[in-house]
Amino acid sequence: MEARQKQCTQCGVVKSFDDFSKEARNKDGLRSECKQCNALKKRQYCKNNPIIAQTGHMISGARKRAKKKNLPFDIDQEYVRSL
Repeated sequence: MEARQKQCTQCGVVKSFDDFSKEARNKDGLRSECKQCNALKKRQYCKNNPIIAQTGHMISGARKRAKKKNLPFDIDQEYVRSL
């Protein structure tokens, strides 16, 4: 294994550092799973939890719009689910 490579804990393939997202808490500064495996895991989670994923996307978009217009924003998923 070369110096700028790492093995993904999910798929087991040795990949370049560029194939891993940053993670400040880890010793090498990178996530333990590659970007492709992480995306697959996120996709599967959204498929299995559509309501949580949908509310998360709604809140994220609303937060960005509020920030762009300099408006306060304090809505979270718990509040949306309680409606």
